[in-house]
Amino acid sequence: MSKTKYPALPVMLVDDELEALKVVDLSLRQEGISNIIKCQNSSEVTELLSNQNFSVIVLDLTMPEISGQELIPIIARDYPQSVILVLTANNDIETAVNCMKAGAFDYLVKPIGKDSLMLHMKRAIKHCELQTQMEALKESFLTDNLRKP
Repeated sequence: MSKTKYPALPVMLVDDELEALKVVDLSLRQEGISNIIKCQNSSEVTELLSNQNFSVIVLDLTMPEISGQELIPIIARDYPQSVILVLTANNDIETAVNCMKAGAFDYLVKPIGKDSLMLHMKRAIKHCELQTQMEALKESFLTDNLRKP
């Protein structure tokens, strides 16, 4: 018997610190979120996005090569179906505001409790699912074809 992964589109975790990736991954899996791809190298994010759709991208800000702040506008512009959650140790209001203006859905500060992480994650997944449903409805109205007449 195969288990269905949740959510349908995977969640991408992006952090240069392996331990942080492991902690978030374990927390999500314990709560039933099993469709997860981890990325420790921020320069690989756009390549992963070009090959696969993601529901949520959990993004650290401080990383070598490409920072999370540089990735946010790129992801928001080129992959708007993905919801961006910033998870960082940077507790600066101006940075948070700039991230939200650039396209982040939410800004979370480390360390974060498991309950709070799950609340924000489930909200982000639900937002992505609703966006997908809205696009499907819009497409069905515009094509004037009924899938199940």
